[in-house]
Amino acid sequence: MRAIKENVLCTTETFTAYLFEGEQFNHSYHFHFEIEIVLIVKSHGSLVVGDHISTYQEGDVYLFGPNLPHSFVCGTDTHLAKSLVIQFDKNCFGELFFSLPEFKTINLLLEKATLGLKLRQDANDISSRISQTCSTQGANSIISLLKLLHELSSNENVETILDDFHLQQHSIETHRLNAAINWVDVHFNKPIQLSQVSELAALTEHAFCRAFKRATGKTFLQYLNDKRVHEAAQLLIETNRQITDIAYDVGFTNISSFNRYFKKVKQHSPSDFRRSFNILEQDS
Repeated sequence: MRAIKENVLCTTETFTAYLFEGEQFNHSYHFHFEIEIVLIVKSHGSLVVGDHISTYQEGDVYLFGPNLPHSFVCGTDTHLAKSLVIQFDKNCFGELFFSLPEFKTINLLLEKATLGLKLRQDANDISSRISQTCSTQGANSIISLLKLLHELSSNENVETILDDFHLQQHSIETHRLNAAINWVDVHFNKPIQLSQVSELAALTEHAFCRAFKRATGKTFLQYLNDKRVHEAAQLLIETNRQITDIAYDVGFTNISSFNRYFKKVKQHSPSDFRRSFNILEQDS
């Protein structure tokens, strides 16, 4: 199931805000350049974000960053789907607008949205703000959107959707282990020795292992295998290639090890993981 690029309908306004209503949510697994806030008004079913599958229900609020693949797949007993949707370019108010000191927390929120965000527990206040943003016009709509983003940025019940591996890929960018991580992200499918990556970081193997665990919370081998599993998951979603071929192509040398580690990371076997996405694709 390959993500399809959606071109958000251009309007004469600075951003798009509207009520969607139909028998089903009509977008397949897709992505777009714009940041998106979604309030589920009516419907329940399965949510796909990246290589993550979970459930959604009425009242849920989501925030998706630019180019993050996602899809809402209605349950088979659902005959009406309604949502309030807000879509905006991060630079819609100017390239440096959210870089202003006053918007520091909002800027952090928008950066975290690259992993997908969900508002936990009761979202009544946020829901009211989303509804107001979608129903107002002119300058008031901009004020309402900024208030909404401020409330989301200060809400302690916002959680990321994608897992720790994705968080580490983003947070590790400024760390001194960059050279080693970047090399692994390119050569993950080949045999890799600890001596190779420690040399790239200009550290002894022992010092590298300690620094790596301190920076990522994982051993180097755990990180490497996680990288391989996530690459395999994308291939399982996007291609019909044999699972055995995928396992070897991402760097595993033993199919049993691949199956065991994949299930540990994804809570599903590779075949069940692919089957879940195929079912969602057929239902969408």
